[in-house]
Amino acid sequence: MLVPITATAQAASGATASALRGALTCAAGTAPGRPITFDPPVGLAPRTISVRGVIQLRSCSSPGGSAGRFSSGQLIIDGTAYASCTAVSHVRGQGRIIWLDAAGHRTGTSILRPAAQSVRGWNPSDAFLSGKITSGPFAGRQVEGRATPTTALDGCALRGLSSMHGTGRMTIS
Repeated sequence: MLVPITATAQAASGATASALRGALTCAAGTAPGRPITFDPPVGLAPRTISVRGVIQLRSCSSPGGSAGRFSSGQLIIDGTAYASCTAVSHVRGQGRIIWLDAAGHRTGTSILRPAAQSVRGWNPSDAFLSGKITSGPFAGRQVEGRATPTTALDGCALRGLSSMHGTGRMTIS
């Protein structure tokens, strides 16, 4: 359930800009048993929902090890959106990325603000994979990403969708 995430960065708190030039690549995905949740469930009729969950970032690497302080992490999603099985808009909230080094020690926390007021497609969690890092490592950088659900979605209109697992790609530039 993990896929590459590609990131490009120049600035991080506590690190020089030159130390973080180049790509940061991570594997990412929801953890087994820990899906992204929607409350109330996403359904056929649009309504305001809460979106919460954790995306694991693993095996992060960069050319020449320039971003070695950022080996893994967690993207913690907490927000709301106006959503249905076919569309998402009015996205609010944040993603908090807790970065870890190779030894598992915390190296910083980045705050990701969703930029899109609407999302291409219907997946509410996509809104929290795109935006701008507003503080912490990579502050000021743009983030773009999309997730592919690994959960069956065929019952969304009839039964609603209260949670989903997925994998995706996110780029910090």
